[in-house]
Amino acid sequence: MEPTLATRVALLGIVTGMRTFVPFALLAWLAPPVGWMATIWARIVITLASASELVLDKLPKTPSRLKPGGMAGRVTCGGLMGWALTAQAQGPVWLGVTLGVAGAVGGAFAGNKLRGFLGRTTGKPDLWFALSEDVLALAIGAWAILGLGAH
Repeated sequence: MEPTLATRVALLGIVTGMRTFVPFALLAWLAPPVGWMATIWARIVITLASASELVLDKLPKTPSRLKPGGMAGRVTCGGLMGWALTAQAQGPVWLGVTLGVAGAVGGAFAGNKLRGFLGRTTGKPDLWFALSEDVLALAIGAWAILGLGAH
């Protein structure tokens, strides 16, 4: 697999760990249309799922992303995203899935731990760090697609 594709998959995997549906929304709108994501209806559904997640993440009763259900969704989406990108580029799908899953696990733990650390250290409300994590996820994802070039 070419380094740029591997880097893109790994970065989007990390973003998947931070915000499960953000990479799919970014791919749907910023990358050349691919397969099922090419329709406007798919883009709308993906965007609504992503926006809903951004809101639900801030609610106090939302379970931790590190619990089995949250982690399973992130790992599944990271693997799916890695598979889709490498299959489209005719690269080794097993490596794309592996990078997507590893990135999702790493992003989930890093985002969770950093957010908790910053909240404890500064005493500021979690909402500030949750919103900052949203912006970071969007920025990393957009850079992975646009800055590294979408193929």
